[in-house]
Amino acid sequence: MNERELSLIKVLGEEFGQVLAEMRDSFSKNLQAQREEYEEKLTRLAKQVEEISNAPDPDIESMVKAAIAHLPAPTAPELPDITAMVSDAVAA
Repeated sequence: MNERELSLIKVLGEEFGQVLAEMRDSFSKNLQAQREEYEEKLTRLAKQVEEISNAPDPDIESMVKAAIAHLPAPTAPELPDITAMVSDAVAA
């Protein structure tokens, strides 16, 4: 190898080194941003889980009673007039 080739290799090595350093820095920044975002989301989830676990148990009995109170009362079915049916059958 001559001196020209060695200087080209040196310059290219420096350029690739700079590009790789920039890529590493960019990757590190993106990774840190993602880590912070995940930590924030995990913190919010932990707070939500704590709120849910500290919530009082629902009063199911009163909920059922309230639902039943909204149901319409059943109506008695209309019974057939047996006397009229017998009279019609005898008259026929």
